Amino acid sequence: MDLTALTNTRILIYGANGYTGRLTARAFLRRGVRTILAGRGNAVRQFAGIVGLEARIFQVEDAAEHLSDIDILINVARPFGKTQGLLMDACIATGTHYLDVCGKKKEVETAVERHHRAREAGVVLLPTAGFGVAPPDIAAGVAISSIEVPLQAMTLAATFGGVSRGTLYSVLSEVDESGVVWRNGQYEVAHPAAEAVKKTVFGQEISGVNNPLRADLLTVPHASGVQHYQSFMKLPGFAVSMMRGKLGWLRRFLLKRLHWLPEGPSAKQMKKGYTPVYAEASNADGRVARVQMKGPEAYVLTAECLLLLSARVAGSETTGRFTTPAQWIGTDIEEVEGVELKIEIE
Repeated sequence: MDLTALTNTRILIYGANGYTGRLTARAFLRRGVRTILAGRGNAVRQFAGIVGLEARIFQVEDAAEHLSDIDILINVARPFGKTQGLLMDACIATGTHYLDVCGKKKEVETAVERHHRAREAGVVLLPTAGFGVAPPDIAAGVAISSIEVPLQAMTLAATFGGVSRGTLYSVLSEVDESGVVWRNGQYEVAHPAAEAVKKTVFGQEISGVNNPLRADLLTVPHASGVQHYQSFMKLPGFAVSMMRGKLGWLRRFLLKRLHWLPEGPSAKQMKKGYTPVYAEASNADGRVARVQMKGPEAYVLTAECLLLLSARVAGSETTGRFTTPAQWIGTDIEEVEGVELKIEIE
């Protein structure tokens, strides 16, 4: 992975005291990329002292006062509904490029709403840069670009390993809500776990259900122009039951007691974990492109995607706008250590 463009780039990670933030800061530091760590409380200052990096403490409402010397801001501070819009506005005001790891369609819409302002300011808005969306978005982009006049596409993503408290809260808090599917060039109401698929990724059979809240339901049609797109994900059986309106008692129990769980995957889980992704695209002539992708554990892959996307944004002279991971990365996702890609066209 070529990170030359980051040599003199000033990057600030907001929410650096959280699980994903600490993991990302350490991943950048291992590659020789020193970041500035920021957050809303003194916990980030303590972590910055441990790793030897600069710290800044500020509330999202005051972000513009702290970004005048920053080239790229990476937002990993949940809930994104409370941090995302204000930080994007601050980035547009200061000419700072913006990345985050949000995973829901309504969160991406926050960036879409600011597209024209970002263009005028020359600021790149790149949400969905983490595992939840980036790998399936990229895999879909590879499949779609492999055939002429693609008409429809689908993806199936899975993670094997642990999960952070923040991710679990995000999933459980809205798990049974209706969302959308992209059909005939427009959105239609879709219910969670109403459809199911089964695909093979590098010899492993993966089953998944549709998640109508996922952000790639916006990013893939936006970047590719396909008329039909559906997003599937492998989830535990109890989560699928909750998506179908069952096990409400368990959902309430877990949401109240998430603090009992580990903050995130252990080192052992991250070492053993991996992420299979399948994407398929087809056209009216019957041509089909199938992409199989396999990468490292989800949180490791998130940090690696942030590294690669930051380098692409820093090294680009593109005009500012709302963008998607697939618009920056295609088959070169294989530059990420541990990522394998297989493309079949028939």
